[in-house]
Parts: sequence; C-alpha cells; structure tokens
Amino acid sequence: MNVLSRLFLKGLVLLLGTFILLYGCSILNLPSDKKSAAQINQHLKNDNKAEPVNWLMPTGGAYPLIGSNDPIWIKVSKEKQRVYIMKENKIIYTMICSTGLDKNSDTFTPEGTFYIQKERGLSFYNAQEKEGAKYWVSWKNHGEFLFHSVATDKNGNVIQSEAMKLGHKASHGCVRLAVPDAKWIYDNIRYNTKVVIS
Repeated sequence: MNVLSRLFLKGLVLLLGTFILLYGCSILNLPSDKKSAAQINQHLKNDNKAEPVNWLMPTGGAYPLIGSNDPIWIKVSKEKQRVYIMKENKIIYTMICSTGLDKNSDTFTPEGTFYIQKERGLSFYNAQEKEGAKYWVSWKNHGEFLFHSVATDKNGNVIQSEAMKLGHKASHGCVRLAVPDAKWIYDNIRYNTKVVIS
C-alpha cells in the first residue's frame, strides 16, 4: 500500500470517528466538547434514576401458580428491598418492598426465621401512626409485624407520598408491598409458611 493510500485511509478513519462521536452525542443529547466527561456522567446518573414503583401493579410480572403441597417459603432482603417467593431453593417470584427504616427499635424490621401466623385481614388503620394498609398477614408477634400493602389513610386510600417510597426503607418495621403483591400473599401464602429475613 503506498503512502497516499495510507493517508487516505487514516483521514477516512479520523473523519468516520469524528462523525460517530458527534452523531452519537447528539442522539444521546450529550455535549461533545472537552468538558463533557462530568456532564456525561451526570446525564447517565439522571437516566439511571429509578422511577417510582407502580404500587397498583404486580411488581414482578405475572404471579406464579403454586400448588397446595409446593414447598414454598419467603425470603426478605433488607439490603435489596426485595421479597422473594421461594420454591425449595429456587426464586419463583420477586416483589419490590419497603422494610423498616431501622433508625431505632420502633422502626426496625426483625431479622431471623419466622413463620406466617394465623392473623390476617383485609385492612387496618392505626390512629396513632395515622396510617393503615390493606391485605395484611402477620409473621411475628401476632399482628405486630406484617406483610401488607403500601400505607393508606383512614379512608383506605393509598398515601401517595408513602407509596412512592416503595423499594426503599420506609416502614415502622413491617414489610410494605404493592397493593396486588400484598393481596397475592394474603390469598396464597398459607399459615406456618417459613419467612427468612436478613
């Protein structure tokens, strides 16, 4: 290959690289000058901000069908703010949750192994906390620690400012769920089902 051919190819590669850089930046709405690194990082951070979870929809897609003899148990990750419906050692469904704020003993979600208790109900309201919830199922202290929906007001309406915290620590110790996720647990998780919280 002669010198002219090499120069032509280098120029073509340089031109093509510049075009890709400028065109790519314009598609992503990114700056193309030298100060762009910090702005690109900020743009990517903004793009990765999580949208609020839709608390009126199942957070893991279509629910699994479980049989009456299936070895189902529940695993709660406080770190990931997730509830995993387990079948033996396999995750069959994942729900987004909010566990306790863990700021003091009044907002701490206990860790350990528990079992679903007999107490459950369609709704409750705590006048002292000015919050209630729908579809509650007790897993500790017979009505003190529960799986339940995002917080509701005294009329049973979802408190949106609280519901928007779904996926982040927010409760007084219970495990908050999207409304249909709470209903699914209420309808499908049997008495004495194992619950492991870590």
